[in-house]
Amino acid sequence: MPMFFALLRGVNVGGKQRLPMAVLKAALMRAGAMAVQTYLQSGNAVFDAPAAQGGAVARKAMGGIARVAGFEPGVVVIGAEAFLRIARAHPGAAAGAEAKCLHVAFLSGPLTGAAWQSLAVERFPNEQVTRGPACLYIHFTQGVAGSKFTNQVIDRATGGLCTMRNWNTVQALAGMVG
Repeated sequence: MPMFFALLRGVNVGGKQRLPMAVLKAALMRAGAMAVQTYLQSGNAVFDAPAAQGGAVARKAMGGIARVAGFEPGVVVIGAEAFLRIARAHPGAAAGAEAKCLHVAFLSGPLTGAAWQSLAVERFPNEQVTRGPACLYIHFTQGVAGSKFTNQVIDRATGGLCTMRNWNTVQALAGMVG
């Protein structure tokens, strides 16, 4: 059975949208996910689901969370094989950059050429942004704090939803599936 990652956006950040991972796990299981594992308290889950059903299972689970927690978190779902390809390919990691400065913005859909152009990454001189498969690889050369290259900037350009994870989290999640 295929494995999927559900990456929630904005839960347990700054004391807002509080969501215990036990609630996330239970919601995924009620929605049809199996072998659910969570990582950290920031909305990361790995689960098994029938082929091509990972997204539907996660969206159903988010509806369940809305009923229990009073808010419906945004979620990006990605298959394990695609996630592992992304986790091996950050250009900043290959160049030896500090892991704390590296992030991946996971996208809810493909990044079109028009969306890439509208990101206008040249407006962000302290960030090195590389287009990846259903993601953006970001090297925050001056650190992530204070950067203007945010989820909201990416959302506006792509017309979808993104959620960022730091490189250490990406590597730990990849380790959960081998």
